[in-house]
Amino acid sequence: MRAGCLNSNDCFVVATPQLTYVWCGKGSTGDEREMAKSLAASKGETLMVSEGYEKEEFWQVLGGKETYASSNRLKEEHFSHQPRLFQCSNASGVFKADEIINFSQGDLVDDDVMLLDTWDTLFLWAGHHSNKTEQKSADTLAIEYLRTDPAGRKDIPIIKIKQGYEPPNFTGFFGVWDNDLWNENMTYNDICERLEEVAPGATVLVTSSFSSGSGRGKRTYPLTILKLKDAEKLPPEVDPKHKEDFLSEADFQTVFGIDRDTYDELPQWKRINLKKKAGLF
Repeated sequence: MRAGCLNSNDCFVVATPQLTYVWCGKGSTGDEREMAKSLAASKGETLMVSEGYEKEEFWQVLGGKETYASSNRLKEEHFSHQPRLFQCSNASGVFKADEIINFSQGDLVDDDVMLLDTWDTLFLWAGHHSNKTEQKSADTLAIEYLRTDPAGRKDIPIIKIKQGYEPPNFTGFFGVWDNDLWNENMTYNDICERLEEVAPGATVLVTSSFSSGSGRGKRTYPLTILKLKDAEKLPPEVDPKHKEDFLSEADFQTVFGIDRDTYDELPQWKRINLKKKAGLF
């Protein structure tokens, strides 16, 4: 876990071999704190940490201090106005917006545009595969949504964001945010398309390896590509049972900490454990 995963509206239990920290965000409820303390008690010595009073040792456990979801709204123990999420789509042939109750990150659909109303801000989230017509219609919807709001809210910002580039003041309304959630569902072609969006003209590095060892004469791919779980989403020549064969020599050494010859001499159960740890099994 990283510090960027924290959320002012929740509690987190961070366990180390020596000590278990219970971090309580300013917006967490009494029940959440008690539940977190109860969970941590079973793990040994416990230290309560209140948001804003963290010591350097705590941040070191998380790999250093980072920006996390901590907007003023998230610091409210009970939201005066509950956030609302709407799915905007024209898949039926007619553009419509449907509200999603008790939403989570998994409810964000990458084929559509999602509208998140956090009361003081309106977010328009565009999924990777949402079309231009949906995006344009969602812009109009957001403006009309505020204009016809019975509460008469004025000067409410409308923020447009793309899937994969969510700021903390957006992710904070979805509980624990998983940065890798959509990566697991991306195909090799999706990753290439994403790279083109971020860095036009760049390509996924694919090389031919003719070094000794099990990768001989095979094209090699970055670890990110080879960690795709669905075999159908891998490059066509990659054998899902032997993904390690398609790592470059440098990546192989980095991932496993040994060279190919040493790896090949290991018993099968040990090779499998190494692949599981690396996300290649």
